[in-house]
Amino acid sequence: MHIGSSKLNSAVTIENSALSIALALALNAGFLIAANLTGTDRAWINLDYAIAVVLIAFGLPSLGLTLAALFLLTDALVLLGQLYPFPRLSDLLYLLKFTALASTDHLLLMMAVMVIFAGKLVTLSIAGKRITPLTALITLNILAASAWLLMSTSGDGDRMATYRKLEAPAIASQTSTLISMRSSAFLDQLNGDGSALNPGPDGASQPWFNQLGNEDRLLLIVVESWGSTNSPRVNEALLAPLISLSEGKYQSGEMLFHGFTIAGELRELCKLTLLHFDLRKTQVGFENCLPNKLQDAGYTTGAMHGATSLMYDRRHWYPRVGFQETTFFEDRIWPRRCYSFPGACDLDMLPVLEDFFSKPGKRFMYWLTLNTHAPYDLRDLRGPAADCTALNLPEETETCRLIRLQADFFAGLAEQLRHESLRDVDVIIVGDHAPNMLNLKEREENFRSGSVPWVRFKTPAQ
Repeated sequence: MHIGSSKLNSAVTIENSALSIALALALNAGFLIAANLTGTDRAWINLDYAIAVVLIAFGLPSLGLTLAALFLLTDALVLLGQLYPFPRLSDLLYLLKFTALASTDHLLLMMAVMVIFAGKLVTLSIAGKRITPLTALITLNILAASAWLLMSTSGDGDRMATYRKLEAPAIASQTSTLISMRSSAFLDQLNGDGSALNPGPDGASQPWFNQLGNEDRLLLIVVESWGSTNSPRVNEALLAPLISLSEGKYQSGEMLFHGFTIAGELRELCKLTLLHFDLRKTQVGFENCLPNKLQDAGYTTGAMHGATSLMYDRRHWYPRVGFQETTFFEDRIWPRRCYSFPGACDLDMLPVLEDFFSKPGKRFMYWLTLNTHAPYDLRDLRGPAADCTALNLPEETETCRLIRLQADFFAGLAEQLRHESLRDVDVIIVGDHAPNMLNLKEREENFRSGSVPWVRFKTPAQ
């Protein structure tokens, strides 16, 4: 009788353990599929759900399901934060305004997600009550111990997540991951006090400040991570499509500059520098920016950028700088999402450029590019890759990846600038800052520290 009872208890324990594993898989499966389809990163197992299972198994279903709902929301925010980087959680309210603009397919997808979330909670409620407290505790402890072991052996736990980039282990707490993503010195700079603006250096756009209104059609492009290389061959290869377009009539040079992307923008647009990154409340100081001056001179001013307007508070300060029209990631349904930094692909934004200059009158367009942002993901390549070997750059290096992406952009841009609507446009292209690389020795070998190049030319009139 005792032997039979032991066998029965063992069978129940095995069945209970199998149910616990099946429940864990069911709760995680949808997120893993979503991460795979969107190219985002996620732990295979989110141990947070095991906490909810323990509470339900111990007869606290209301508390367990409430926590489970919060864990589902947290899980979704970790994925969403990689697709739409939002520096502040309050900025999500801004993104929600665009729900009404979503396509039917996107609305159906959102409804499907809500149904799946409800299904997960129902499944958790039913299955969780069948799992014994002991099995639930054992499962939680195994997952927690495994997560700790993976974190301690990875050697980079402190760098696991940033506000936009996740490097997820196999087992982790998504709540902890979200907190990690929201905690960094960079984000602290987005909550500065006092005026953010100070007088700064002149940029490549200085001639337009000096000779305001001499040209009717102006295009300023600030290229992400375009730094001055040490190799003339690399420079020639990158600029070859633009030189061909300009029929050799162009100017070029370099300038010393240290700073982030937003500092490079304000250098070119306003001749200003930053004390901190919080520009939400900065209302004054933009009066003498180039777009405001051009607008006063009768120009229609526009700006476009492939990331969400939440980044660096651009949705707040772009209008104050003088931009009448803006196009960001959330403003349109794009053909695809690029990977180097979450957002629209630069080459997919070329039609916006064409449409802007197809209209009559004096026009000024500013474009901050995106796809040459670190970590320089080659999935963003569109055309034939530049030959790094011919440029004496090892194929596996960060420099090679960056040069390939920049060459791809310049080639696509040059082709678009030949379009009829973009005739007779005065163009200035300049780097925002020197490229950031994990391999500092490689960067020193290939790029001049704190130096960015620029080029100015005019598209053919005929």
